[in-house]
Amino acid sequence: MNRRTLFTAAAGGLLLKPAAQAAALIKPKALRAGDLVGMVTPSTQVADPDSLAAAEKMAQYFGLRARFGKGVGKRGTYEQSVQDRVADLHDMFRDPEVKAVFCIRGGYGAMQILDLLDYDLIRRNPKILLGYSDITSLHLAIHKKRSTDRWRSRASLRIRRRIFGRPSSTPSQSGR
Repeated sequence: MNRRTLFTAAAGGLLLKPAAQAAALIKPKALRAGDLVGMVTPSTQVADPDSLAAAEKMAQYFGLRARFGKGVGKRGTYEQSVQDRVADLHDMFRDPEVKAVFCIRGGYGAMQILDLLDYDLIRRNPKILLGYSDITSLHLAIHKKRSTDRWRSRASLRIRRRIFGRPSSTPSQSGR
């Protein structure tokens, strides 16, 4: 195969693939005020109570209720961390009351759980998965393995900073 044939075949495959996938793409339902969102940390752990409170306030600001995963805020061994992160994602996708899954922050570590995820569970329970940075690996894996649409956006703590400013700029500290 020469270069021209290779590039033509690759380009043809790229053009045809999105159209074929679009028919099978599963789109989660939009959120409404009062919906419950699951807050998880599939990448870097967030143990700071102020950061966790900020993520919850961000959800409340948008009229949503927040539920933290059982492993959120815990510190432990590497193996416990991986198990907790997978369990939290599975629990949130499994729970019919949870309408979306918000990743509190990106960082590193999401790739460690990709082989442990139950992609059939995620496909059977399509939900918005909100996150950015390292969370992109989750978006891509879920999309590739289960044709589930996903939302790429700044992680919950980053959205909070955009809306409310830095965590240190509270009214008592800034004089407002």
